[in-house]
Amino acid sequence: MTDDLGAEAQVPYKSYSEIEWDVDTAFKEFWENGFPIDVDEICDEIGIGIIYIPNLKRQFGIDSYTTSDFKTIVVDENILENENQYRLSIAHELGHMVLHKEYYPSNIHDLETYLKYANGYVSGPAESQAEIFAMILLVPSFELKAQFVKYFGEDIGSKIEELNIPKTAEIFNNISNYFGVSNSLLRKRIEYAFPDIISMIKNKE
Repeated sequence: MTDDLGAEAQVPYKSYSEIEWDVDTAFKEFWENGFPIDVDEICDEIGIGIIYIPNLKRQFGIDSYTTSDFKTIVVDENILENENQYRLSIAHELGHMVLHKEYYPSNIHDLETYLKYANGYVSGPAESQAEIFAMILLVPSFELKAQFVKYFGEDIGSKIEELNIPKTAEIFNNISNYFGVSNSLLRKRIEYAFPDIISMIKNKE
């Protein structure tokens, strides 16, 4: 963590493959417990607390944040009504913990000031990196490929070409439910992991 509030922290570039390696190194064991990933179990196992507070989104424009001591994730209690969003928010904050801990200010204890500086320090590339980290954690490539084979067979491209749009949409909905993520997140995940497949789907739409 940094204590210098006078300069913006420079978050270094990380490629998709580097972030995938970081996820694999940190949380691979939790994939063995099945899907959807139990983010509460992950936090419990690594000693991270979760606190729910009202109106976080309304007051500060965010669903969640990580405290400056990196021991707690705070989430807006309203997102508990949406399991997929809750799961994504926790996974996103875990991404910041793994990738960006050294870039957060550590000497601010007032919430509003902390969030102001934290957003200034890690906005931009860091947010994108945490988003990719969350997608990989919730939808790892090996299991996404297994789901494609389950529904489309080994010759995935040919099967996609054969199916009509409603049937393809139904399969994608099933895969989204399997991982406990939204359809939009699944599509974005496929764009990173299997761009050729998403291109074929877009060509049919």
